[in-house]
Amino acid sequence: MLFYEEPIRPRKLHEQVAERLQAMILDRQLLPGDKLPSERELQTTFGIGRPAVREALLLLERSGLVALRSGSPATVVSADPGNIIREMSVAVEHFLAEPQGVRELQTARRFLECSLAREASKHHDPTVLARLRELLEQSKNCLDDAEKFELVDIEFHFTIIQIARSRVFDVTFGAMNQWLVEQRTIVLSLPGQTDVALADHTAIYKAIAAQDSDAAEIAMRTHLENVEKIYWAARDMNLRRSKILSGNTD
Repeated sequence: MLFYEEPIRPRKLHEQVAERLQAMILDRQLLPGDKLPSERELQTTFGIGRPAVREALLLLERSGLVALRSGSPATVVSADPGNIIREMSVAVEHFLAEPQGVRELQTARRFLECSLAREASKHHDPTVLARLRELLEQSKNCLDDAEKFELVDIEFHFTIIQIARSRVFDVTFGAMNQWLVEQRTIVLSLPGQTDVALADHTAIYKAIAAQDSDAAEIAMRTHLENVEKIYWAARDMNLRRSKILSGNTD
């Protein structure tokens, strides 16, 4: 005989309504741009009150399926991978509260960017190469300004990511930049690290321009691993300093 700790929970009205509307959207009975029936019509159709209808629509909005505007029926929106990432954000922040979570995200970023650096080397795109050269020149002009350098740094990496022409990679990269913002800010604020980053970026660019896939992947991996090592060393140092200042040397 099997026993389960979780009791059977009656499903709420708004969840049932949201599920039915969701099925219509996923089955393409409702297409992007189509408007759902008004709240009053939904009340009549499903035989429920306005609060349940509102909760159902809010649930669909949080799922990235519809857009809500005051005074207008809900509108079905186009599929957007950014919605998936936004739904994950709170859970990811909780995940990153532990050092192991940060390490695992760093690993994921490394796999993503090393693979795309290799891919970029296979596409000898003059426009992309010109943009990377331009960003390297901009980097040289702001070596003493960590904030400006950081913006150019992000754009350099994003230009390589865009080689794949995938919205999934684009939004994933954007999210990772937000989730690992402490790493980038700490590392680039340390003396001499903008020079190191520029040298690493130059090596990545040269490998991509030479269409050397192995070299491009190695250059990107070396760069990201260096950043990670410096970040953890700086973080450990800051932690020890905080303990000393607080009188806690355990």
